[in-house]
Amino acid sequence: MNAADGFRNDCKFAFLGLTNARVDTPATGMTLPDDTEVVAKFPIELNSQWQSWLGIQASQVSSANLVLARTATDGFPPASLPISDDTNWNLAKRIENVFSMLRLLGTIEYENAFLIMGYVQNGQTVCQHFSKFGRYEITRGCLPWLIREEHLAAAASLAQTKASLLASLPDAQGVRLFRGWWALTSALQQFYASDASTDL
Repeated sequence: MNAADGFRNDCKFAFLGLTNARVDTPATGMTLPDDTEVVAKFPIELNSQWQSWLGIQASQVSSANLVLARTATDGFPPASLPISDDTNWNLAKRIENVFSMLRLLGTIEYENAFLIMGYVQNGQTVCQHFSKFGRYEITRGCLPWLIREEHLAAAASLAQTKASLLASLPDAQGVRLFRGWWALTSALQQFYASDASTDL
């Protein structure tokens, strides 16, 4: 795979992509308040090895029409560039938090959501991880959203606020706010919200 234009060489990356998402965002892309990049197509090409490994999912990855992307060029020893480590997972966590907030803000529509992590070295892109996300159910009385620029910006700002709160609270597991947060996100993944635990 060749490195995508616009993404720096010798970096670690995490991409979160949506397929068939209903969007109204700039075709040229945008940068969110937390420095997450948003692009309108998957920024790397899958080589034959990855196409074979992913099977039918390879075409879904290539057809993503909304991608959240983060890269890191420092904060790790140069020798660890090809090693999947905390830097990769921290990149992934940050874009997952934006995606989580976006799904809480409104009932967005998309077919599939996936995460790919890896690195770029000497002009070649190497993917090290692929996973898919479960869906949030559309709750009664909510209409599907068209994802717009302001929704993505709001989701990024909320994700930053949540991260700041978590960092300031040494025992987030015992804080009612976050117990409620985890109960809500668990409930939204059930067809019937009552199937989830709501022990607050």
